[in-house]
Amino acid sequence: MMAKIVKGKSFKGVINYIMDKEKSTQVIDADGLRMKNKSSIIQSFVIQTTLNSRVSKSVCHISLDFSAQDKGKLSNALMRKIARGYMEKWE
Repeated sequence: MMAKIVKGKSFKGVINYIMDKEKSTQVIDADGLRMKNKSSIIQSFVIQTTLNSRVSKSVCHISLDFSAQDKGKLSNALMRKIARGYMEKWE
């Protein structure tokens, strides 16, 4: 697994990048977000940034990329578990 960390300037840009229909991406975990549509996801992030005044740079996208050789071994549940473990260590 490789992690790619990208700092962004706006939630809109990150969400549009992640949810581009031409990419074969899939959201596998969304704790605390309203997932109705792109606008509701963006608004969820914007609202959450107001909850902690200590956060000055709130937009960051972390992509966890797994080896194509492991595709048959990876379920959404396993990738979600790995991603949550990664984020706990990253905090």
